[in-house]
Amino acid sequence: MTSGITKLYLTRQEDLTRPEMDDLKLRLHRMETQELAALILAGYALLAGRPAGQYLYGGNAANDDLTLEGTSHATKTSSYVLLQPTSGNVGIGTATPGSKLSIAGGNVNLDDDYNLSWGDASTLIRGNSATDYILFRTAGADVMRIISGGNVGIGTATPAADLHTYSSNVTGLRVERHTTAAGYTQLGRTTGAFTGSGVGSYLESSSGQLQLRAASGSDVWLGNGTTGNVVILGSTGAVGIGITSPLAPLNTFKAGIVSGEAPASSGTTPVNPMARFSGSRGTSLDIGGQYSSPWGTWLQVADTGALGTYYPLLLQPNGGLVGIGGVAAPTAALDINSDILRLRTAKTPASAGAAGNAGDICWDATHIYVCVATNTWKGVLISSI
Repeated sequence: MTSGITKLYLTRQEDLTRPEMDDLKLRLHRMETQELAALILAGYALLAGRPAGQYLYGGNAANDDLTLEGTSHATKTSSYVLLQPTSGNVGIGTATPGSKLSIAGGNVNLDDDYNLSWGDASTLIRGNSATDYILFRTAGADVMRIISGGNVGIGTATPAADLHTYSSNVTGLRVERHTTAAGYTQLGRTTGAFTGSGVGSYLESSSGQLQLRAASGSDVWLGNGTTGNVVILGSTGAVGIGITSPLAPLNTFKAGIVSGEAPASSGTTPVNPMARFSGSRGTSLDIGGQYSSPWGTWLQVADTGALGTYYPLLLQPNGGLVGIGGVAAPTAALDINSDILRLRTAKTPASAGAAGNAGDICWDATHIYVCVATNTWKGVLISSI
């Protein structure tokens, strides 16, 4: 360049004096064709580089735009406009940008389905105002989406609830308070007292306790997709297992029974159980039903791992009385309100010194036998009536 221009002011032609205009034209005329040229034409400015190259141009009105292009060519994929390429900040609407790009007094708007991305663009945010969604992506995978109506999906693109998670992780959803101070975490609606539609039903973790509560007059239902409602915590405090309307503090119901079956006498699977109580010692108390005439309910104590091995059923092992047949105030260890007591199987002691415990009673066709002391039997001859 034969005559350098260190500073070029683009302004309206009438703002320049005749000598200034002549001097500027002379300087521009001396520039080589591939160097920066400037034209001032009837009130608007055009600053250009090489032909079909970079342009900076504006108009002559007070509110005209100023346009900066990396190229005037139709294909612009490899053309860039660089601002502060070595260092420094860029401000839009501010004279004191505090970041690489600071925007004040306005918004940032992207066309639908364009991204705000980081690094290699595998992490990004994308939105669309026509279909009303916001997408969050990390490591190249879509991880969260907010759709029209406000539903949030994590692991799903079609959330069907306010928060809808879909995950193959062992822990699909975790809500945790990262503090040991007093407080709580709640899921549900607790506004007001436990009254009104939807009010007062929530799951809460507070002071080391986990509370699951339903609104006043409502139940808490636990179930699965196969058998439906399995456990019902009724509004009156009753618990139902296998039944939706429990009538007692604990009400169980066994569906799919086998007609006429007694307790299992082998294996490990009980037959027709309504309840089981077991402990670490390997014994269990099974309660079940005899679903044939006379339609009874049975109790059976057995080895949990071998139901053919039986153990005693103890009533009042530490003392106390037992009443049967409507006895409300028993006066003996076993007080039976009945006019008959039946021992179904006959037994005849082998001798007066046969093995026995004091108080044992048995019978045969001719005698009634009583063991009056250890291994000491006496008998009474039965006479005809």
